[in-house]
Amino acid sequence: YKLDTTEPGQPTMAGLGSLSVGYMNSVSAEGSFIRVILPENAAKGDTVSLKLDQNVFASLKFGASRVSDGYVDFFVSSASLGSDGLKSFTAQIIDAVGNVSQESVPFLLTMDTQAPSAPIVDIVASDDVINASDATNGFIIKGSGEPGATVTISFSSNVDLSGGNTATVDENGLWSISVLAADVDGFGNGPEAITAVQSDPAVNISLVSSPRNV
Repeated sequence: YKLDTTEPGQPTMAGLGSLSVGYMNSVSAEGSFIRVILPENAAKGDTVSLKLDQNVFASLKFGASRVSDGYVDFFVSSASLGSDGLKSFTAQIIDAVGNVSQESVPFLLTMDTQAPSAPIVDIVASDDVINASDATNGFIIKGSGEPGATVTISFSSNVDLSGGNTATVDENGLWSISVLAADVDGFGNGPEAITAVQSDPAVNISLVSSPRNV
């Protein structure tokens, strides 16, 4: 007989597509992949197991082609992972004679498959009227949204603001965007409709807000 007491090396893990940044959103919820990168001493006949919160989620006994590829991909979806929240995955390899590798460093995946509600645009310049003083000194457009989300505002005149049309919603659910005097010329006189959308950290995109008419 041949004595084999060498453990397989420790595998590593990565998410593919949008999972690469540690989020599963409403799009990737339909299905994406977690990749287990095999160690250098992986061999035909080894078995790799993907664990979810320390329970075996899926396993595969791999052959020479997988060894050549250097990785094994596991399909995951919201249907198989359950409700939204933080999911902790690890991977482990068992060789043909039962030697067990160390578990991989956990791959943490936040499932967030719900789009945020539309953000709110507050009253502008206290009365939704931009007067001469506001035009000269600039003013602030502000509102509320989901903490951590990115709000993007749009104007019916399609103006792009000097400082950009986006803001991050703070921990209190508030956001603000400055309109400089140099930006006001782009609006001209007359009515202007301001709308906003927000994108959460998982890149779920909200509906468009109700217009704020100024």
